[in-house]
Amino acid sequence: MVKVTKRGDLDGKVLNIENKLCIDGNCNVIDNGNPQQTKWPLRFLNGFGLVYNTETTISILPGNCRDENDTHNASTTSNLVVSTLGGLDTGSPMTNTWYAVHVIIDITDQLPVQGLLSLSIDSPTLPAGYNTFRRVGWIRIDSDGTIRPFIMNCQGWLRTYHYVKDRAVLGRLTVLFNGQANVWTTIDLSVVMPPTSRHITLLTEFQITDPDDVTAFRPTGSKYGLGVGVAFPALVPEQVSEAFLSPYAIKPSISVNESHTYLEMCTSENQEIDYLTALLNAPGAGDGVDISIIAFIDELS
Repeated sequence: MVKVTKRGDLDGKVLNIENKLCIDGNCNVIDNGNPQQTKWPLRFLNGFGLVYNTETTISILPGNCRDENDTHNASTTSNLVVSTLGGLDTGSPMTNTWYAVHVIIDITDQLPVQGLLSLSIDSPTLPAGYNTFRRVGWIRIDSDGTIRPFIMNCQGWLRTYHYVKDRAVLGRLTVLFNGQANVWTTIDLSVVMPPTSRHITLLTEFQITDPDDVTAFRPTGSKYGLGVGVAFPALVPEQVSEAFLSPYAIKPSISVNESHTYLEMCTSENQEIDYLTALLNAPGAGDGVDISIIAFIDELS
């Protein structure tokens, strides 16, 4: 028998102690990897991270969770392999489409926990024998019919997806090329981040002609930045600094032709950001900013 004497030390943690699953100081006996149906904490999720395998398959790692309706526990100790060829709830895989990744559960515990892909976030079509589910992530099927490669880091509800940065994939992630707008201009990011995400990491490649050139970003609809809107080359450095009252401003301050920067920021509720450039000299061919999205965060509720 296990005695947990320091509940405070276990809050929010999952520990395996002598064949018992301990959550927030409460221990439930594990029988062949399936805990008794003592209610786990509301919306509990531990593990069930995603791994990119091939162009058509992913794995769901072992984990434990409450289901989407907070009525049942789900647990598995082995990887669940899911394929775009046969792993969808309905229909055939579509290109340029986000698919929610779910673990599906039989509340009688007669059928094992399995993985499922669906267009639906909250109402996937469940196969016979399965009664409930929990979403654990997303995948994107690109225009060539393959899964977009990724690496996931997960900590409970928080899942961070890092895109694999080979040239073929990076081209799919570019949302702006050679941008030169000198007024706030909106960019739609829904192609490169799933519907539930509002937090991204940008890779900016800024072609500059002067070390005082600046480019800036903001969530669409925010009040950051006054905007410039002056014809080139009328800007002076003082105007640039006054115009960019934004926490997401990039000023290389070095005499080079190109600056690369990683920038984490939030988007608007519509998954949009604004960008703006201020070049102290008239832009030449190739001057401006390229923007690619290389990571996003999905916070499961």
